[in-house]
Amino acid sequence: MRSHRPSPAIVLSALALFVALGGTALAARHYLITSASQIKPSVLAQLHGKAGAHGPEGTQGPTGPQGPAGTPGAPGTPATALWAQITSTGTLTASSGVIGILSGYPEAARVMVTFNRDVSRCGHIATLSTAAFGASEPGQITVSAAGNHDPDSLEVFTYNATGTSEFRSFSLAVFC
Repeated sequence: MRSHRPSPAIVLSALALFVALGGTALAARHYLITSASQIKPSVLAQLHGKAGAHGPEGTQGPTGPQGPAGTPGAPGTPATALWAQITSTGTLTASSGVIGILSGYPEAARVMVTFNRDVSRCGHIATLSTAAFGASEPGQITVSAAGNHDPDSLEVFTYNATGTSEFRSFSLAVFC
């Protein structure tokens, strides 16, 4: 078998290819970018591009199972512990925290209600009630601090529809 010798053109072209590839590899190693600081900032901005828009939010998933019931809390305090129901005759029919009433002032239909604590800084509300005859008739009611300046007492004044002083049944509540 006879060996085949490459022609001078093949040898020359192989040598040229070897030199060309070797030079490119040498150049690539010499100019290799190893950090972003080697790149011009305007070129980096173009490489990063603009942030895209976020897509729509997905639908809410199904509600999970209910957790176990917690332990019951302690009972709360009542909205008001101080209240009274008084008839048009000045009789206390029901109450909480009341230690006395004084009624029957000759100059006005006035009832002083004394509680078991200071009520001078508490809120109070009174309304005509149906504790006795005549309560369904229209009338008026006012509440004020006691005229004797007792911090434990409130005075309640009742009037008929024309504004004339008249004893009427009422309910009084105090919120502290």
